[in-house]
Amino acid sequence: MLLTDTPAIEIEDLADHETSILDTASTEGINLTVKIGLARDEVGLQMQSRFPQLGLVNIGLMNVVITPALRLWLIFHTLEIVFRDAYHNQLNDRYKAKWDEYKDLSTFASGLLFQIGIGTVVDPISNAASWNVYAGATPDNLFLQNPAPLSPSASWTAPGPALLTSGPQPGTGQQPVFLSPAPRILLRG
Repeated sequence: MLLTDTPAIEIEDLADHETSILDTASTEGINLTVKIGLARDEVGLQMQSRFPQLGLVNIGLMNVVITPALRLWLIFHTLEIVFRDAYHNQLNDRYKAKWDEYKDLSTFASGLLFQIGIGTVVDPISNAASWNVYAGATPDNLFLQNPAPLSPSASWTAPGPALLTSGPQPGTGQQPVFLSPAPRILLRG
């Protein structure tokens, strides 16, 4: 998945890290989908500002792949934004503590990303022009169900209990071709 694919992370990803996020968003009237988009934009700008330093030329955000480190940064930064808004809505110290916690975790995750490297691809495949159906009895036993890719407007109906039980299995999405870590510079003096 690319950074520019929507959505880069889901509300469930936020709930995996912060169990109270749905209640907090509901209580404070915070739209989590909007905050995910804002976090993606802010993280993207921070990464893009470092591209020249990392030697990434002729590369844009559409070339950036969601790696585990980037995914973590997006999650923590979204939670930081949510609790910042909640704090400013109520000036509640409980929200301030969460805001500070996720700000620290966001900083940690961004450092981790720049240490490991930003995953990029040369030929990004975004907003695919077709799709495939993988189905099965369990998440570990998914198999391709359609003989040819379907158009974006096509629908697919399961053939009842006659799902295919062998054949190609789903991949893991577009993987990075390059990882570009931040250079390590020792100051002299």
